[in-house]
Amino acid sequence: MKYEDTLITHRRRLRSYLRKAASSAESDAGPLALLHNRVRSARVVRPDDVSTNVVTMNPLVVLRNLDSGDRVTCRLTYPSQRARINDRVQI
Repeated sequence: MKYEDTLITHRRRLRSYLRKAASSAESDAGPLALLHNRVRSARVVRPDDVSTNVVTMNPLVVLRNLDSGDRVTCRLTYPSQRARINDRVQI
């Protein structure tokens, strides 16, 4: 399956994290295999070529609940960037 809507800027870095996760006893092989396939077939782009409406790693993102209007601010981070602050969501 080809995931043409998936853009990545650092395939090598993501594969490294996936290998580490696969060697962990806590890993669930099914979802990890799906993510590996998605990364493998994703389109690699330069960071400057990513549209401003695409969520990337590290910037603050505001999520809004469409039903209630409540907002939550968070930051997507890599596992090596420990979540020291409550606004971080590690991938």
